[in-house]
Amino acid sequence: MCNSKNLKSFLHLGKHSLVNSYLKKTELKKKELLLPLEVNRCSKCGLIQVLKTVDPNEIYNDGKYLYFSRDVPGLSNYYKKYAKYILRKFVKKKDLVIEIASNDGILLQHLKNKTNVLGIDAAPNAVLRALKHSIPTFPALFNFKTSKLVSNEFGNAKVIMANQCIAHVDDLQNFMKGVDNLLSKKDGVFIFETGYWGNMVKRTIYEQIYHDHFSYFSLKVWEEFSKKFNLRMFDAEITPAQDNCSIRVFFSRNKKINRSKRLKELMSEEKNSNLNTLKKSLEFKTSVKNSWKNLRDSLVELKKQNKKIVAYGASAKAGTISTCAKIDSTLVDFFIDDSPSKQGKYTPIFHIPIMSRKNAFKKKIDYILILAVNYAKLIMNKEKNFKKMGGKFIIPRGERIEII
Repeated sequence: MCNSKNLKSFLHLGKHSLVNSYLKKTELKKKELLLPLEVNRCSKCGLIQVLKTVDPNEIYNDGKYLYFSRDVPGLSNYYKKYAKYILRKFVKKKDLVIEIASNDGILLQHLKNKTNVLGIDAAPNAVLRALKHSIPTFPALFNFKTSKLVSNEFGNAKVIMANQCIAHVDDLQNFMKGVDNLLSKKDGVFIFETGYWGNMVKRTIYEQIYHDHFSYFSLKVWEEFSKKFNLRMFDAEITPAQDNCSIRVFFSRNKKINRSKRLKELMSEEKNSNLNTLKKSLEFKTSVKNSWKNLRDSLVELKKQNKKIVAYGASAKAGTISTCAKIDSTLVDFFIDDSPSKQGKYTPIFHIPIMSRKNAFKKKIDYILILAVNYAKLIMNKEKNFKKMGGKFIIPRGERIEII
């Protein structure tokens, strides 16, 4: 973010696979790509970051990227509400709204009949899905060069949105130069939503740390950085996404715009909690390591009682939790996942099979370990019959392990 090399490493999570590196049965004997996952703090600007170890092309090209927004339960309704807010507050009928990292176009779908929309995404398979739903999408990784191509063809945007993608950006200077170039100079609004370092620390949420999440943000860090690109932070809110661990931040070209009460409150909380200090980062490290031990110990104890445990949600977060806590096939028998693109495959490292719900519940299950923690409520509501039949859910909540 500030190009300083003065980084202080404070948390090692071991060696991890790339996200969504699920294996076919024929690939189980092949050597896997495992890379160290290490979290650092910049001593100059305070940005929390992992060292760049992955070329974005390794993640998004060749059909490797298997996250699709339309596969996520409840996300369409979530974005429908967001779209209504955007239309009410910032957009007129002929304005251009651009979403960076638009995936399969689920948000823009709720805007396209009200205003002009354009998605930009680097994953070819996600772009194809968006086009099938009639969402115009520019196929490219967003950066300054891409912004020039887009502005030349489509003009400047009244609103630019970036949902759950800022953390994936390895060159924030170049990215924001692109936003600055593409956003309307007169009255443009830039909005991003991302995991919030403040709530990660408060609740020991380490599962958001993985290789294609390069950075973890506080408001203080973004307040200073945004000034370089002719933007003023004027609002922020904690959103329900990622189990209430996401923050949506609003920036305007209008330098005189008043700051919202909720933004002032969040920034005051950051200051009072010493969030942007190395001491706070080291406290987070201690809590994270305790959470690994507590989860594994709980599972080991249940296995001693001959209980059958399965994991629910073969997500990127599940990969971080299972790798850190060493949740292997001696502890869980298989994963359940609703995504057809993952079913029939195996998890990296521990090679645990991934099954559909239909096949999973043909088997006896005593406990479901919910590793898609941000969807715990949805999953428990969906699997009420399992609970009625005497089954129990295990939910890792930082250092605390809930068994319900």
